[in-house]
Order: sequence, then structure tokens, then C-alpha cells
Amino acid sequence: MALKTGEKVLFGISFLIFLLALFVGYKVWTKAIPMNQKTIFKITEFGAEGYQVFKDHSCHDCHRALRMGEPIHPELDGEGTKRTRKWIKEYLDKPTSHIDPSLHNGTFATDFSDFSAYEKAALVEFLFGLKALPGSASYYKSPDRMREEAKEAKEEKDK
Repeated sequence: MALKTGEKVLFGISFLIFLLALFVGYKVWTKAIPMNQKTIFKITEFGAEGYQVFKDHSCHDCHRALRMGEPIHPELDGEGTKRTRKWIKEYLDKPTSHIDPSLHNGTFATDFSDFSAYEKAALVEFLFGLKALPGSASYYKSPDRMREEAKEAKEEKDK
């Protein structure tokens, strides 16, 4: 039994739609979608040694850095944006100097007294290389900026 003219047209249009869907699917599948990276890692050669210190002392058991590790305690990605090298060094020298109470008190976690000066310096370099750009979940906002944004959002909502 031969197809009628209307059936041939319908099958032809359906086949063209199928080919178009395949073409569009191929283009979408193979297209490289540029990602706007917001968390960046500027790890120097000395910072890479600091990462080894981080791993050797099992810091990743509690902390997350380079998007790896356990997020039990503060995630360290973006730490280089939040803190200065001086702040990080002072924290490693005496954790309670900036955060009190700190779990790095020698009971729950190391107080860094067992780290050599070289290990601390390498760790400072590593942590300072963990940067976050605005828009990253790891990007630091001061409490003042967070209040301003909340106020702006409230004003926008009230309009």
C-alpha cells in the first residue's frame, strides 16, 4: 500500500524536525561552555610545599581546601582573600590570638606548636594562595557589607 501525498509530507516534515533536533543536540553537546571561575588558586612553588604540609598533618580531615577535604570546620578556599599573610602567620603562631575560642588549642586540633617554622611559612603561603572573587561562595563579605546588602534588598522589596 502506497503512502498518500499528505502522509509523505507529514513524514518528510517529521524527518526534517528529527534531523534539526540531532543537529542542535550535537551543537549543544560539543559546545564548550565557558565557566566564569570565581574561586581561584594562586599556588606558588613554596605554596605547593605548604599544601604538602596541609596533607601531611591531615588538615583535610576537618578542613576543605582546593575543593577537597571535609567541610567539618571552616572551608579554607578563599582564605587568601579574607586574610592577610600577617594574620595567617599570627594565627599559626598562636591560634587564640585572633579566634577565641579556637579548636586549634592543642586538645581538639593542633595548636601548630609541633610545626617547624619552615612548615608554618609554607602553610601561610599555601593558604594565602586560596583566593575567591566576588560572586564565589567562598568570597568574604564584611559584616558591614552584609548589613548594607540586606538593607538594600529590604528597600528593593518595599518598593
